[in-house]
Amino acid sequence: SSDTATERVVEAVRVASSNPALECFGVDGTGVLLGVAAAQALGALRVRALVFPLELSLSAPAQEAFIRQLGRNRCLRSITLSSTNLDAAADGPDERWSPRGSAFVEQLQALRRETGLPELEVLGDEAFAEGVDNE
Repeated sequence: SSDTATERVVEAVRVASSNPALECFGVDGTGVLLGVAAAQALGALRVRALVFPLELSLSAPAQEAFIRQLGRNRCLRSITLSSTNLDAAADGPDERWSPRGSAFVEQLQALRRETGLPELEVLGDEAFAEGVDNE
């Protein structure tokens, strides 16, 4: 069920947040619509890279919370998203998400500039194409 999947994502974030040596974090959020608490915890993870090779979907309030946390995260240097609803309409995620022309990216980078942090490297679905070809 989606409740169990949500709990798995939340638990993965909790475990990751307790590991100070972790440099990169990613999770399969397929079929899961994350709420505010999970989005805040995810955006606040003290890792250098967040990588989502599959779906990442957040409720509207969770999207705002996620952007706020990413905007303040001093450890984070990059985020890679394959499929996300951060720019899409409410009817579901953008299957082949790209940072080009993304309102999410514009909002995020503006917030990082405001807080005096370096902009994040933001990669989209094309970042995973090479890995798929090698299988």
